[in-house]
Amino acid sequence: KMPRNWTRTLYLDAKNQFKDLEVSLPPSIVDKLNVVFGWAEKSVYELSNRIVLESITSPEEDSDPFGLKKTLHRNQFWAELRSATASSLAYSTVFVSVSQGDVSRREPEELVMFHSALYATGLWDNRLRDMTAALIINKVDALGTPTQATLLLPQETLVMYGGDGRWVLGSRVVNPTGRLLFHQLPYRP
Repeated sequence: KMPRNWTRTLYLDAKNQFKDLEVSLPPSIVDKLNVVFGWAEKSVYELSNRIVLESITSPEEDSDPFGLKKTLHRNQFWAELRSATASSLAYSTVFVSVSQGDVSRREPEELVMFHSALYATGLWDNRLRDMTAALIINKVDALGTPTQATLLLPQETLVMYGGDGRWVLGSRVVNPTGRLLFHQLPYRP
């Protein structure tokens, strides 16, 4: 789906320029023709602005029923959610992952991150109705070739570094939950 997603990016950024095929319009009209770009971007971001998650509640009166308030605040969840919503509208899906943060780098203890469909994917199991593995492209070089990737599995997370046609394992972290902490948030489920 990568080529289709890049085409969507071009339309979203209004970089798919008007091309005169010199078939039906005379040159005098083409010179005066003002083509409006930006409608794709406007449709995505205007709809995204209307989608607002105001709070997470439960039937009880507790203001933080699931103990998420501090974690979501540390991860700037509400600000990131706006960007993730726009990404989901543009590419039909977005992914969210949860992992252990590196506190020595001032990351939150629980790291909640959204991932665009341009740089993340997962394997869906129809019978389980869940993801069984996921791949996140963390870094790319100037040509867009991946140089760092994270492979998420139910039992472990692997960070890999690539270059010159080969990949090496950088780190392996055991997942104590035994569940894949990576979920798809589709635009239309």
